[in-house]
Amino acid sequence: MTPASEPLPPETLRAALERVYGQALEPVTECMFTAAAIARGMRVLDVGSGTGDTALRAGGRFVASCYGPLEREPYHAIPIEAVRRRCKLREPFPEYVQAFRVGAADLEQAFDTAGFATVIAHVVPTLRSYSSLAAASDLLRASPSLGRLMSRVPASQRDDTWTEIADAFRAYARPDGLLVPGEQVVVVGTAPGVRTGG
Repeated sequence: MTPASEPLPPETLRAALERVYGQALEPVTECMFTAAAIARGMRVLDVGSGTGDTALRAGGRFVASCYGPLEREPYHAIPIEAVRRRCKLREPFPEYVQAFRVGAADLEQAFDTAGFATVIAHVVPTLRSYSSLAAASDLLRASPSLGRLMSRVPASQRDDTWTEIADAFRAYARPDGLLVPGEQVVVVGTAPGVRTGG
């Protein structure tokens, strides 16, 4: 573990996260910073300032987010299951499926491995709101990532797949539109040591 008196190099966390995500992450710029974030494995963002070696200051925080379990994300689960009923998904998995490759437990383990002093996961309920089922269906059909997933379905079965998806979303219909629940998990790691100065 990194000594409490030293800053935590982000390369330590990046290496741990890269093992979890199975892909390279964008390097952090050369600086000292007090906080950074990673959103569902897409990029590392420096949201602090300063000069010096690339490192997370002692007591600084690193934040990562991921979706909750697929069963708590019907917005994604419904299309994925509809496709899986018609074809076997093989690697490389489409982005729509890859988004659930890493869960909160994976991120917490990566943070622990990287040497963070404390690691806390916050479950955040979400809610997608649409004016109607038709409006939600239009947005789903316009999604590039879902389009790539749907391309795995034989052309002759795609209309039936879209119909099944729309029928499943009817369970979330309300008099004033469509409300689809979901879940995000925000994992916060605090670097060892006590932060001093700006």
